[in-house]
Amino acid sequence: MPTFPTYRGNLPKCLNPFNWQHLCLLAYWIYFRPTALKCYCYQAAPDLYRQDSGEAIFRTFRVAAFRNLYLAVIWATFLLSIIIGFPILLILKYILLNEIHPTQNILSWFLGTLIGNSTGLLFFISFLLVFGITVGVSRGLMGVILCMTVGVAKGILIGVLCGISGIPNLAEFLTSASSSMLVGAAMGTVVGITVGITIGGLLGWIVGGLFGSASFGITAFSFVIIGEAIKVIEADEARISLPFGIVFSITLGLVASGTVGTSLSFLRALMASTAINFAIGLTLAINEYLPTSSEEIWTGWQIWILSVTLSCFGSLRVVPFLFPIHLFFVGSYRWFRKLKHPIEWDELSILPLPGTQELLIKRLCQDELSGLHFLSDLARNPFRRRVVQQALKKHLQDHNLPLNFLYLLLTDSSTQEYACVPITQEGWEKLPSVKQLLLGELSEQWVDCTVDRTSHLLEYLVYGLTLWGRDRRDTPLTRFARILYELLYETQIEDKNFKLSKFQWAYKNLAEYVGGSEIERSFEAMDNCLSYDRLSEIAQVVETVSELPDRETAIRPKVICALDRLRTIAEEVKIYLAATSPRNQQAALLRANNALNTLDEYIDSQIVTPEKAILRRIVRQWYKLVSEEGGKVARNEGFQPISNPYTTYNPVTGSLFVGRDKILQRLDELWRGSQQRSSVVLYGHRRMGKSSILRNLEHRFGSRTIVVNFDMQLVGVVKSTGELLYVLAIALYDKLYDHLSPIQQQELEEPQEESFTDRNPYQTFKRFIQHLDSVRQEQVFIVTVDEFERLEEMFDSHIIDPHLLHFWRGLFQTYSWFVMAFAGVHKLEEMCRDYWYPLFENIERIKVSFLDRHSARQLIEQPTPDFELDYTPDAVEKIIFLTNGQPHLIQLICHVTVTYYNRNLPNLDNRRDKLLTARDVDRAIDSPEFQQNGSVYFEGIWGWVKTSQPDGQIKILRQLCHQKLTVNELVNRTKLNPSQISIALQKLESCEVLKKENFHYLFSVELMRQWVKNKNK
Repeated sequence: MPTFPTYRGNLPKCLNPFNWQHLCLLAYWIYFRPTALKCYCYQAAPDLYRQDSGEAIFRTFRVAAFRNLYLAVIWATFLLSIIIGFPILLILKYILLNEIHPTQNILSWFLGTLIGNSTGLLFFISFLLVFGITVGVSRGLMGVILCMTVGVAKGILIGVLCGISGIPNLAEFLTSASSSMLVGAAMGTVVGITVGITIGGLLGWIVGGLFGSASFGITAFSFVIIGEAIKVIEADEARISLPFGIVFSITLGLVASGTVGTSLSFLRALMASTAINFAIGLTLAINEYLPTSSEEIWTGWQIWILSVTLSCFGSLRVVPFLFPIHLFFVGSYRWFRKLKHPIEWDELSILPLPGTQELLIKRLCQDELSGLHFLSDLARNPFRRRVVQQALKKHLQDHNLPLNFLYLLLTDSSTQEYACVPITQEGWEKLPSVKQLLLGELSEQWVDCTVDRTSHLLEYLVYGLTLWGRDRRDTPLTRFARILYELLYETQIEDKNFKLSKFQWAYKNLAEYVGGSEIERSFEAMDNCLSYDRLSEIAQVVETVSELPDRETAIRPKVICALDRLRTIAEEVKIYLAATSPRNQQAALLRANNALNTLDEYIDSQIVTPEKAILRRIVRQWYKLVSEEGGKVARNEGFQPISNPYTTYNPVTGSLFVGRDKILQRLDELWRGSQQRSSVVLYGHRRMGKSSILRNLEHRFGSRTIVVNFDMQLVGVVKSTGELLYVLAIALYDKLYDHLSPIQQQELEEPQEESFTDRNPYQTFKRFIQHLDSVRQEQVFIVTVDEFERLEEMFDSHIIDPHLLHFWRGLFQTYSWFVMAFAGVHKLEEMCRDYWYPLFENIERIKVSFLDRHSARQLIEQPTPDFELDYTPDAVEKIIFLTNGQPHLIQLICHVTVTYYNRNLPNLDNRRDKLLTARDVDRAIDSPEFQQNGSVYFEGIWGWVKTSQPDGQIKILRQLCHQKLTVNELVNRTKLNPSQISIALQKLESCEVLKKENFHYLFSVELMRQWVKNKNK
């Protein structure tokens, strides 16, 4: 952002209201250099000056600089009214009454001056407080200037009128308003509207309505005095009105000057002050000469024309320059050479003045720095920008080192300041800098120095009106100034589609100027650096930057230094590309990374825009490439594999166990409470998670429930029913022993193997259960029997007595605390022996099927709370589609994917974010590990289907692996009869190998379909 403008001269930190020099300085600031007053206030309290609204205006009274300023304004206003008004009173008395008596009517004159100053003081209070609270401190301080301008003007005017009329008539013309209602209403409305134009918004119309509705408002009251004073004076009206109109117009010119100086927009304030003067002349004419005859009407119009002309001269700053005739003779006579040109001490001048361009060029030639400071101050006035542009362009074209001068303009502190003094928050954010304004003028670009639409249109109008007088020659220097101007707006450089090469038309035609080749080569080098999007391309910078000139002779030595540092970084990249050792590669990239960080700090502190913004974009772009490559190298050298939480064969527990809420809720209903508890059988397809459900029961029901895992695969080789019941008794004993206190443990008797093998095992086990019931302390036992189909094999081989099932049924019917939970592939109804039937009556059958989508997603994305990898949404959807929620296949795919990630991470791209994609899932499925382990699962299903009844199931699967088919289509393709097809489809669908959708049959698991398809090739 630009900086606040600097006052060129000695600026006192705190005004002294009793120091006549400070009072004169304040008057000079207000009437000729209001920017200095704003600099004074900003210097006193920068943060307070920038406050938008609220109670901040009251805090200014705590600052000595502000308090003294308010006192100085009031005191200076009164003194100026007296010093200027008294000579005018004497002159008018001589003109009107042909007499000069300084002592006559002094009291009337003094009281009139007080009335005028009081009006100004009311303006001061209203602007300072009302606008300070609603708009901001800086806008409220406009009341300081208005206080003096209005106070002095009204003090002089009303004081002179009172002095002429005399004390006897003072009360009369102050109270009479019969003939002044028209003037009061008209002037109140006009002043309100123009204030609304100046301040803007609703508040101006409110003020306008207030002034227009009351004859005795602040402004209306003063103009009532004007009309009545003329009528009270018994003299020739023509003799009175003409001189009075002149005095009135001059004093209103002072008010117009103050209005211009207070506003953020120079032109909007000028328009307002001109409108005021125009209305004042009109109302004077109407009030003085009410139309009674054509001759009087013509006289009234003469008075109006004269008043408007002279008052507008005041607004256009003509009056202060009527006397300096030396402007036409600057340099011609010795006694005029020491006098300062008006533009050097008046920043509000509007009309073009002779000798201005010559003065500007002379100041630039004498000292370019001070000349640029001078131009920066002048350019804030839109009426002066034309002559500034002429002088700047002529100096640039005649310069021996024009490119040096352009970069001096870019780097000088005065050009970093705001082009207009900001007094609103919007101004702080939007107003351009002086260098943007000057470069825009050089390249014939209109620069918007406003913050509202009205001012925008007015400034553009002035630019258009003064376009005829500007130097519009197109040269390589003006074209280069244009790209400098455009690149000053950093948002353009930050755009992702920014290309520096599109400005080649401007920076490639500077060879004829000293330093032009440096500009061309440096911009080409920066363009090349911006075009690199791969690390290997950065090495090319070494050759590009080596062609740049030495820093000692360069126009922009700091830019050349930054480009040289980029060359050093490119050399480190070349070292990295040539190195084969990971340690050497990492060291080279680390040096490049550190060099980029150091260079970024150097650019930020030493280089100015536009090169600053371009180089910083290069640094950010290179930093990203170097960091990404450095992360890859670091992983190659010291990669720590991700812990793989997925399991492929063992039952899962903890966070990996998901998605069985309905089954667990049903078990809660069956087993919680003191009522008769039902035993259950969990059945379902292979690898559906039945064993995992059994393993997680212990953590589900708390300490009062003892879960005994009696997996038939872990029982070992038993030779009889007695040995089997002994193994079960030992398991029950061990579990209960761990839950008892030491005293209770002494009461628990350990079962003896001989009693089970040498005696009746059923009676021995029954006595053990009775003993267990006496010491169990209300604990409930749940005996889980996994892979219960193996019991049938033992029955068929006569190892175990089938009566065991009747015995178990009697136990869990007799003892409610003794529950058995069986798990297997088949339903009990599918078991082919009659001895299973006793279990049917008193056992709950629960099916274990695929995981729902929510549970499958949870298993994939968060197998453990601290899982380090993430999946993209398409990767998750792909896994669910391929498995249909089959938990074993999900575990297998994710396990292989993480394993593949760990093994191949150093060779993969873009893995710093630890993200697994659908492509990673495809790689895992195609890997030999998945093909091998997955085939075990698929072969198991295939073998079971092949050996089970009815026949024809394999034929059906071979047809459906290509596409989904209806029953009739299957009959035609398999050549099986419809009843045989129907029975086979029911079997496959009940075992969840197939599913039915819209009368079509297809594989439940997509991976199974692919496996069958590949098997049939």
